[in-house]
Amino acid sequence: MFRKLLLVVVAAVLANGVFAQSGTFRGKVIDKATGEPIPFAAVVMLSGESILVGTQSDIDGNYTLKPIPPGKWTLKAQVVGYQSLEINDVVVRADRVELFDLELFTKTEQIDEVQVVAYKIPLIDKDNTQTGETVTSDDIEKMPGRSVMQVASTVAGVSSRDGNSVGNIRGARDGGNVIFVDGIRVTGSTNIPKSAQEQIQVITGGMSAKYGDVTGGIVSITTKNAAPTFNGGFEVETSELLDQNRGSLGSFHLTGPLVRVNDKDGRKRTLVGFFLGADVRYDRNPTNDFSFNGTPHPFYRVKDSVKQALIAQPVIPSAQGVVKYRGEFLRSDAFEQITFHDGYQSKGGTFNMKLTVNFTPMIDLTFGGYINVYDNIGYSYSNSMFNWENNGRSYGYDWRAWARLTQRFSDRSPAQEERSANLITNAYYQIQAQIQKSKGWSESQRHGKDIWNYGYVGKFETVREPTYAWVDTLSGYPNGVWAMNTYRDALYKFTPGDLNPELANVTSQYYNSWDNEVGHYQNYTQVIGGGGLINGMNLGSVYSMFALPGQQYNGYGMSDNTTFSINASGSADI
Repeated sequence: MFRKLLLVVVAAVLANGVFAQSGTFRGKVIDKATGEPIPFAAVVMLSGESILVGTQSDIDGNYTLKPIPPGKWTLKAQVVGYQSLEINDVVVRADRVELFDLELFTKTEQIDEVQVVAYKIPLIDKDNTQTGETVTSDDIEKMPGRSVMQVASTVAGVSSRDGNSVGNIRGARDGGNVIFVDGIRVTGSTNIPKSAQEQIQVITGGMSAKYGDVTGGIVSITTKNAAPTFNGGFEVETSELLDQNRGSLGSFHLTGPLVRVNDKDGRKRTLVGFFLGADVRYDRNPTNDFSFNGTPHPFYRVKDSVKQALIAQPVIPSAQGVVKYRGEFLRSDAFEQITFHDGYQSKGGTFNMKLTVNFTPMIDLTFGGYINVYDNIGYSYSNSMFNWENNGRSYGYDWRAWARLTQRFSDRSPAQEERSANLITNAYYQIQAQIQKSKGWSESQRHGKDIWNYGYVGKFETVREPTYAWVDTLSGYPNGVWAMNTYRDALYKFTPGDLNPELANVTSQYYNSWDNEVGHYQNYTQVIGGGGLINGMNLGSVYSMFALPGQQYNGYGMSDNTTFSINASGSADI
């Protein structure tokens, strides 16, 4: 017993940053007729025929089952002289203690009888000190939204501007919210496939000390575990012919036992079980910008022939020596109405897996994995009228992997239970290791990672010539002499580049607008002042609203975040 206590204390000391998403069932086993407690009754939580966790009631009939994976399971109690009791579809919620008494009938016949009843979620959580709500998979399946944040935004106390994300929780700052997935505090994507969402718990207040520095709310997501029998499904949906979003989605899940073995009593149990779930999505108009209150409305953009003419001849010389963009002098017949914009898109896929190895009813090892990839062409309102082919691209991936070992301790005989009852019971510990990585890029569609090509217009060369001044104080020249004193810019030569032809055309047309260089392109300040472009510059916009055709996306960024940790936690009743 001292060894058991030592293991739990060490695990509790090591605990930091990871919280096992498990539930607890606690109550009494009592005689239905007399109300007397029933000692040493076997109480187990089952997944099919496999035991998830088991215990015995003590001398006073009290029992405690923990840790139990969140989900829907079967609760069973049996003892000699009483009918066995099975309660189906028992909902175990993460981080909750459910108080539930088990009432057994005295056995009056020789044949074995099992009383099977349905489980009802209590209206009042007697042992709950937190505020918030846990949304189970049954409720999630009925909701129209698919994302975790859409589900979480339906909880009371959570504000959401668009219903697709979690804003502030009970007035706290958005940055104070923390998200956990399978007990891991995540820093990357939370695009969990809907088929893999077992429970979504939103804690709005009364957080326990284990959450540490959380100043907002907590969204804790539990993914599904392996099912006792094989099952799966897939779905395909699209709105290509129904609305302006034109989104498509494919989803599938598959779960069941991989390896089954016989227990000592000859009953089959799952040794290795798995769950797989995935979503693949493709939206061709992800912001649905062409609708008003859900009703599509027409939008204008320049005709393609006009656009090509603007690229070939982008500017008009003026009498003042400063060019003007031709895009500012278009008439209404240069535009056309559209109801769908094909210059941007959003696509990606999400994969979630879980593999559980149940060595014994007291020891199990769980592996989890998650991958999310995305590739988006971002929408820009300023680009929508003239420059829809030059939106920025963002892409990247997130992945997580973790392994968790759980060991429970239980004395098997009534004599052992009675001797240890005064010291420690219901002890267990968990050790978990996890790694997560998030990496992403934002860049130009045209140039990608070639950052030296961004904003390149062409090759510029400065031609300088010497200047002279009359000097009569120079030694050796008593009558004076013309002496060179400096250089002046005579010509700013330009050779167009082909990396950004739209930008090069502006400067080329500027140079071609003048018969000589004097006052126009003797140096770069004259070129800039007259409306030409040099390297690093970009096209302007029409009335400071719409980007001209060929204006380049000039931003590049890369993010890379990797975290790794090993944590432990434990629990015991003393």
